[in-house]
Amino acid sequence: MQLLLESGCGGVTPWWLALLELALVLALAIGILTPVAALLSGAFQVACLAHADWPHTAPLMIATVTAIALVLMGGGAYSLDARLFGRRRLIVPANPLDSD
Repeated sequence: MQLLLESGCGGVTPWWLALLELALVLALAIGILTPVAALLSGAFQVACLAHADWPHTAPLMIATVTAIALVLMGGGAYSLDARLFGRRRLIVPANPLDSD
């Protein structure tokens, strides 16, 4: 949702960019292709960060870090990604040097 709140890079947004932002926000809200949508969202935030004035810098940096976290973590248990591709669990063995 930070993408929608910080949309436009501080100026007038063309219709095609607003449509792209809306598609990214919907993909992230629904949870479909979350890593891809979050990566595009992060790239958009970094591009906006290059053109932002000082008061808009902090929210854009927070949105960029949030997008990077979503890329690394993926969707959630209730996302469409989990429903379509299955949930992944990381099982850490008690002793990593034990090769049973």
